[in-house]
Parts: sequence; C-alpha cells; structure tokens
Amino acid sequence: MKSLAYAGDTLHTGDEIASAVLDYAAALAGARRADTVVIPVRRGSGTLGSAALLLGPASQIVAADTSEGGPEIEDVAVVDDLRKRARALDSPTTAVFDGEPPVIVDPDEFDL
Repeated sequence: MKSLAYAGDTLHTGDEIASAVLDYAAALAGARRADTVVIPVRRGSGTLGSAALLLGPASQIVAADTSEGGPEIEDVAVVDDLRKRARALDSPTTAVFDGEPPVIVDPDEFDL
C-alpha cells in the first residue's frame, strides 16, 4: 500500500495505482496540461471509496509506503487508463497519407 499526500490530505491506495498517478502527473507537467483522475482509496474506517485528483504542472504529490489501510488495492483498469493517458502525452500523433495527393484549387479560377 501507498499513502499519497495530496492537497493537505493523505489517501491510501495500491502501489501500482500510486505509481501510475505519479507517472501521469509527471507527463501532464511535462506537457503543461491538467486533468482530473478518479482512483480507488481506502478510507480511515477501512471501507473502499474513490478520490478525484486534479493533476497538473503545479501538483505536489508525495507517495510513501504505508502499513496502514488494510489489504492492497488493485484496479487494473485504472492503472491501464492512467498509463495510456501518460503515453498519449509522450507520443506525438502522426497521420499517414495513403492515397491520391490532394487537389489544389486556385481561388482565382472561381467567379465570386
């Protein structure tokens, strides 16, 4: 388990989830963008819940090992989504042109 110190609060979540949050936060900071993510957390009462985090260039998040919080929280879908979002920021989008060249029209050929 990891505890995430975020916005004056401490959130308990799984190791992989915390790692993915930090990686995505770093990618967002590098791209000078922000996004909101929702992750599963364990509340102080031991029950599971969720937390919404606003991540961006000014985010200050600290992850630390903790023995508090109960069993490891695992959510493959959340981790995969965060990693996918981080990769999308690191990878430029490319387009492949696979056909006839575009027709270039001279606007002077038309009576307007």
